[in-house]
Amino acid sequence: MRVSALRRWLIPSLCGPLLFLTLVGVAACGDDKAADSTAAEALLCLSPAQRPEVVRAAVLLRLATAAPVPDQLRDDGRDWSLEDWRGRHQEDFARACGVAVAATQLDDGASGSGSGGSTWKVLWPLLVGAALTLVTTAATTGWRERMTELRKHSAALRTDARAFVTAVLGFMDVATDASQPVPRGESLDDLRTRLQLTLEETPRPDRHPEVGRMLAALDDGPLGSELTSGWSTREVRRPDGDRAVRVRSAVDELRNGVRTVAEARERPIRDALIHRWRRRGHPPPAAPVPPAADQSHESPRSMA
Repeated sequence: MRVSALRRWLIPSLCGPLLFLTLVGVAACGDDKAADSTAAEALLCLSPAQRPEVVRAAVLLRLATAAPVPDQLRDDGRDWSLEDWRGRHQEDFARACGVAVAATQLDDGASGSGSGGSTWKVLWPLLVGAALTLVTTAATTGWRERMTELRKHSAALRTDARAFVTAVLGFMDVATDASQPVPRGESLDDLRTRLQLTLEETPRPDRHPEVGRMLAALDDGPLGSELTSGWSTREVRRPDGDRAVRVRSAVDELRNGVRTVAEARERPIRDALIHRWRRRGHPPPAAPVPPAADQSHESPRSMA
């Protein structure tokens, strides 16, 4: 308990400082990247091959005028080398350098594979992003629709099983009371058939083993069509007789089977992990046990 309390206190208390350090690191990296990018552009623009382009860009942007020397600019009434002009007008140099670099990249794209090459460089990230979005949306939509169908089937299974179990227990209350006439149980056949059809709707590739056991019990087992016959003698109608015990035990197994199948259908990933653990010889994770107070109020006829 002390370790759990320490974890609950320690983890939230560390989240704030860690988040702050992360943001500071990201900001510092961003500043370093910006500075590195600026230095790289300046190095490129001051190279011998790029200097005339920078001068031409500065003149086109009306940041300065052309000087008699090809790689110099006239500004403030005098001629400046690019290094000196950059030191005096850093923002103007950055603008001219950016335009020159962009023009060079466009020229490289046009002289390489034509406009189609540069267009493809722009479009392919967009196409990849659109494809990933489409695949993600389709997968998410398909999973959501599958989970909706599984939950609907689980709800129908619980409802049909609850109706059948309630009818069986009502029949057994009368059948094991020798002071009352033997019940006919007309509704049991219809309720049994409905439950069997719902169980049969479970797809066979991922059908839980409990489905086969429940179908067998409903077919020719204690809960089958012979349930309503053979209750004529007082010995058979005893509440603690062998047949009554078998039927009530089969009802409990049906309850547990329906609960297991429904939960497996609603949690397919968890069910797959449990089966993998069982194949490797590990015990499955224990289900949470409800409090004793809740168990005392639970109806014996309720379906989980």
